Amino acid sequence: MINPNYAHIWYIAFNSQKLLNINELFQILNENEKIKSKSFIKQRDQQNYIISHAYLRLLLTRYHPDISQKSWKFSKNSYGKPFLSKEHNVAIHFNISHTDSAVSYIFTRSSICGIDIEEDRDIILDRQIINLVLSDKEKSIYQTSRNKNTLFYRFWTLKEAYLKAYGTGLSQEVQQFDYSFVKNIDSELFVTFNQEGYYYGTSLIDKTYLSYSIKSLSPLKINFNFL
Repeated sequence: MINPNYAHIWYIAFNSQKLLNINELFQILNENEKIKSKSFIKQRDQQNYIISHAYLRLLLTRYHPDISQKSWKFSKNSYGKPFLSKEHNVAIHFNISHTDSAVSYIFTRSSICGIDIEEDRDIILDRQIINLVLSDKEKSIYQTSRNKNTLFYRFWTLKEAYLKAYGTGLSQEVQQFDYSFVKNIDSELFVTFNQEGYYYGTSLIDKTYLSYSIKSLSPLKINFNFL
């Protein structure tokens, strides 16, 4: 069980040598998940799906050993955010995010939470993308920053983590949210801050930007775990 003063974050690289056998992981999934995994055309996408969903079950059972890995049931809100079925009657919130190379999870005892990871890709950040993502104040900082990619990805992942915690996902226009007040966001390896009842963190892990958002009036202790 998770201490209420802690949030647990797990980062799992899809090429990790510590992963269980893919066939063993497949057997942990429920029938709908097994069918979904087989719908992917590329084998890599299929395996990443299996790893992501099987390890969610494995981690949940790690926190609640009385519930078997295969027994976990999930529901979704109207925006698609997953949560545990009420029939489990356990105090745990979670969120999940993945890229082509890794999957990350966040778990808390009683606080809604969101997580987002994005790989640092060599993409062209044109005016259209900047206008879609950044607020006016953020754009001013972006224009003078020496680390434009870092700044963009951190603003982006912070906003998506918040919207995932809030439960709406990208149904809202992200440029209306502003994090221009965050100090050293484009230079520090790890940054945490509070805003309007949410506790945030953003970091760079293996060329992957990871940000989280937790509804909490005070900072929580973050337990990072890697596989």
